[in-house]
Amino acid sequence: MNENSRFFLEPKQHTEFPFLDDQKISSGRLWGMFFGAIIISLVMLLPQMVLPAKASTFAIVLAQVVQTIVPLILFWLLYKYVGQTSIGKLYKRITVRALGFGVLMFALSTVYALVVGTLLKGQTAANINMTYAAHLPKNQMVSNYLINEVVDLFNLMIEELIAVTAFLAILALANRYWHLSRNASIWVGLGVSIIVFGIIHFEAYDWHWAQMILLIGMSRLFDTGVYIRTKNIWISYIMHFLWDSILFTMGLIRNLGA
Repeated sequence: MNENSRFFLEPKQHTEFPFLDDQKISSGRLWGMFFGAIIISLVMLLPQMVLPAKASTFAIVLAQVVQTIVPLILFWLLYKYVGQTSIGKLYKRITVRALGFGVLMFALSTVYALVVGTLLKGQTAANINMTYAAHLPKNQMVSNYLINEVVDLFNLMIEELIAVTAFLAILALANRYWHLSRNASIWVGLGVSIIVFGIIHFEAYDWHWAQMILLIGMSRLFDTGVYIRTKNIWISYIMHFLWDSILFTMGLIRNLGA
């Protein structure tokens, strides 16, 4: 197989992946990028795990800052000082064609989620935020929904950075240092992205492994697939935010009507 042959999700004239095509950095720095993304995911999750149920308003606000702003700053530093590149390379101008591909993958992702969700019925756990919202007084449900939407604007970008950074680091390692073909390296990176994304949802889904990997994790086949096609994290982020917003909106409507 031609080493430079395009991956099936890429356009005919594929553009460059950071770390793989546009620069060469050491394997140590690539591992630093990978484990740096894992550490940042723990920083994002820490407030959810340690914040007491009856925390003060100050503690809640502080936890939200740690959960949203701090990881974004850490990612900027990770790319600048470990990856020796600009995080801005992940962000490109949004085009109609890229959005169109995102819509197609969103539709496929929805079909996949419905099918697998049905097959896993009885083996899954409700999202912790949706469970919490269902027990609120009705006069607090809308405000809680709006707060979650604002927090998601930050958190879902962090999740995208975690999954895409893990993908890019392993992709470059597999191709440059493990001597796999470009296509095989993309598959390896995609597989790692799926596993990492599933595992970082352990707190939200109470360690339901089948759900974390087969349902949540496998969503990266579509979201990271969009990044592979467009090389633009904005598109996968928009897909991700739209999916979560639809789920939480449906939950709000159901809870208000109960």
